[in-house]
Amino acid sequence: MAHALHFTSDVARLEEVREFVREATNGLRPSETSLFELQLVVVEAVTNVIEHAYEGAAGKPLFLEIECEGRDILLTLRDRGRPFDLGSHPDPDIARHVAGGNRGGLGVFLMRSLLADLALDREDGWNVLRMRFGLEP
Repeated sequence: MAHALHFTSDVARLEEVREFVREATNGLRPSETSLFELQLVVVEAVTNVIEHAYEGAAGKPLFLEIECEGRDILLTLRDRGRPFDLGSHPDPDIARHVAGGNRGGLGVFLMRSLLADLALDREDGWNVLRMRFGLEP
């Protein structure tokens, strides 16, 4: 069964997004660690849309869908913001990143590290981010 949340670009909505993820996956009884990682990935994705695709503008549309397939959680996040190419964003050299005192800039790396699959497409004026998160058996 798919669960959907329609909301607008506003960082004040992030707690609602976290709770939506918890409720949508409750039937799978994920461990606290898995739930934390899943919420982290989704909040990171939503925050990136707000900050980068929508350039901080409030009130823009976002749609989050969650579907459970066995122990896999399929997430789709849609927005009408500025396009982004995941392929043009290489993984950083973490040691150099930390040594350089950089803050931020690790969101895509974090998402790639925690997700089983990550893809971003542009469809009819929408950015469509598809994520697959695998729960441990």
